[in-house]
Amino acid sequence: MKHWVKIILELTKFRISLLAIFSASAGFILAKQGLSGEITMPIIGVFCLASGSCALNQYQERENDQRMKRTGGRPIPSKRLLSSTALKISLGCVFFGGLILYFGANWIALALGAFALFWYNGVYTPLKRKTAFAVIPGALIGSIPPMLGWVSGGGYLFGPKILAVAFFFFL
Repeated sequence: MKHWVKIILELTKFRISLLAIFSASAGFILAKQGLSGEITMPIIGVFCLASGSCALNQYQERENDQRMKRTGGRPIPSKRLLSSTALKISLGCVFFGGLILYFGANWIALALGAFALFWYNGVYTPLKRKTAFAVIPGALIGSIPPMLGWVSGGGYLFGPKILAVAFFFFL
């Protein structure tokens, strides 16, 4: 059991997903002007969505990861996890994360989460193999979790406070 937990944590890039919930929490707390129990569902949704997105990234990169020493030990290229299993885990996390955001926050939070997923896996991931300048669109992904937390806490999507915070995370 411990072995599988370690593999899942590696696949979903647990530490990166934790950073996403910390920044989403900051946005939520700013919007609510304090901590509230209502933070629970949006944070779980962000965690699931971020985990699924990271796992999908590893699925997308499985062939390149196999060729590089730095990434060859990841769960898929090291053959500790079948690529089909990794894809199922990824899609399950994304699905449940989306449901949780929709029902536990609001449709704007879900839309931001879906945009982050699309941008990370559909734009940044393919672009990073083509140019070093992919870090610029890649930085956009880091600015989305605080905005997602903000709208989950009832804040206006284009409020100046959250745009300033998002810009900070972008940098």
